[in-house]
Amino acid sequence: MDLLSPGPPALGAGQTQGISTRTIKDNADFQLGVIAATDGGQSKRDKEVREKDPDAAAAFYNQLQRSAQSDRADSLLFHMRALNNWGDRVLDLACGKGGDLMKWTKRNLSLYVGVDIAQKSLEDAVERYTSFSRGGRGGDRDRKKTEVQFIQGDLGVVDLLRDEMHCWSEQEGWHDAVPLPNSAVGNFSIVSVQFSFHYMFGDAQRASRFFSTVHELLADGGVLIATTVDPNKLLMKYFQGLRPPAKEREDQEANKPDVSIVDEKKREVCCIRFDAAT
Repeated sequence: MDLLSPGPPALGAGQTQGISTRTIKDNADFQLGVIAATDGGQSKRDKEVREKDPDAAAAFYNQLQRSAQSDRADSLLFHMRALNNWGDRVLDLACGKGGDLMKWTKRNLSLYVGVDIAQKSLEDAVERYTSFSRGGRGGDRDRKKTEVQFIQGDLGVVDLLRDEMHCWSEQEGWHDAVPLPNSAVGNFSIVSVQFSFHYMFGDAQRASRFFSTVHELLADGGVLIATTVDPNKLLMKYFQGLRPPAKEREDQEANKPDVSIVDEKKREVCCIRFDAAT
């Protein structure tokens, strides 16, 4: 429903008796969105309700007294606030060479932790970050300082809270240590896994280890962002490529040259076709 459209006419005190609790609650959520969108919460509709029927106004505001988290989650404002205040601590799993690091740090994070299995990729990520933080390509030295850490480890095997691993931080450089303190439990607003999610499913044990890590470190109400491929579409493309369609094969055969000259890499450089005999 359009929040800017006029609401239903005000109800008299006697008319509210037959309305279900759920209907009143839905109307309350709708009106709450309207209040947030108007100046100081004083919408024209609110004033009309209060002036014409104080009992109806009282019933409306009583429905806005939310004590349980589940009730607050139903409110439009709850989701609007959650979208706008998504947090500032990111765990980037399978971060590679830090391709997404600059995008995250531009969001004024307080903490970015990148984890990858490849040490060389992490070294490239460190080089990229140090250049960026000095104001190099795409950098901005005036931006809020983000604490950045990198951890080398196999996400399907290691425990980021208990196992000693090869880590990097600006204070200590590369060193061996348990990378995350116990205070990191439930402390990340976002866990990101981009185009590497499928590596976690080599066997049940790897998948279990990965999801245990995410469960331990992601905050209540936090977000897991994962991008992966559709295996069904990949298989379809594969099988389609094994043998071209019949019509395409016929066209290829009809256009096949009588003589073909190729280079050392088997690339065609010249072809000769003879006219059909008449």
